[in-house]
Amino acid sequence: MNKSFIKGVFAGLLVPLMFIGAVVYWVHKLTAKVPFPIDRPAEGQLTWGLVPVEEVPEQWERWEPVVAPLRQRVYSQIAQARATVLGLIAGHPPA
Repeated sequence: MNKSFIKGVFAGLLVPLMFIGAVVYWVHKLTAKVPFPIDRPAEGQLTWGLVPVEEVPEQWERWEPVVAPLRQRVYSQIAQARATVLGLIAGHPPA
């Protein structure tokens, strides 16, 4: 693996996540609340609001069943990408 590929992966995946984390931290420091989805008016739409930190576990209990299938799909795609990258490193191209 050359270093430009690793830098590209870092910039493409981690930097946007770090940016979102920084925005949430900044909002929390200014308001003592965190952005969190409040409602789902229609498929593919979310209403976001500022929620006190103490209410996040309660809100998460409402959203966990909705997020669980998406989380499983993301985990399986990460596992597949990891297997592909490890196979490339080992010299085995994907089938």
